[in-house]
Amino acid sequence: MEAAPPTAVARPDTNGSATSVPGPGSSPSRTSTLGPLELPPKRRASTAALITLAALVGVAAIALGTTALVSSLDSDDSTEAVQTTMSEMDEAISLLAKSSTKRMPIANSGGRIILALGANGRGVLILDGLGVAPAGKAYQAWVIKPNAKAPASAAVFAGAETMVPLSVAIRPGAVVAITIEQAGGVPAPTQAPKLVAQPAT
Repeated sequence: MEAAPPTAVARPDTNGSATSVPGPGSSPSRTSTLGPLELPPKRRASTAALITLAALVGVAAIALGTTALVSSLDSDDSTEAVQTTMSEMDEAISLLAKSSTKRMPIANSGGRIILALGANGRGVLILDGLGVAPAGKAYQAWVIKPNAKAPASAAVFAGAETMVPLSVAIRPGAVVAITIEQAGGVPAPTQAPKLVAQPAT
């Protein structure tokens, strides 16, 4: 059986810094032996430059989505999908433009994944050189609510995106986790997530 690809974990504390936390179902002794997510080297960009780039790419995505919408009016399903994508990107850009939006880097990602969180609980992952997931795999984001029986899938993405809107609201006490799963996503995580961010309550 092929070993599950490694992931990474972070928990921001009250002063905005990120510290490692164990994934759900893992013991402290096991977590301490887990290595960080191995990512290829990259050229770092400032957070401000990254957010500006994300907004520009988002505008381009909306423009492309509009073109796709016009060309697919003969299909109700296609039209609905394009409209949903446009709406998500518009919300993501609006969220990033607000000064009240909190931004927290995910530990062990080398600054390549940042969680942007709005006051209304809306979240967006900002990717900076994360790299595409291995063949046949995809990154999957989860929102783990307090006392929830299981994590809720919030996004499935390849890793080449600039912005990834999360479809599940992040309420106080909730945790955002990322794992590497089969392409297309899975109903529940197949590994203890080590890429985690928990906003301060």
